[in-house]
Amino acid sequence: MLNKQIAHELGISDKTVKMHRAALLLSLNARASADAIRLAVEAGL
Repeated sequence: MLNKQIAHELGISDKTVKMHRAALLLSLNARASADAIRLAVEAGL
């Protein structure tokens, strides 16, 4: 989903979503959302 779509669903700002997404990518040592998705699939999530 796009940041704006996530923000709307959760009732938060798209900037907040962007910050959380960036923190998640940093924690996973992933360069892009696609890398994070690959990691999740490999982990069986």
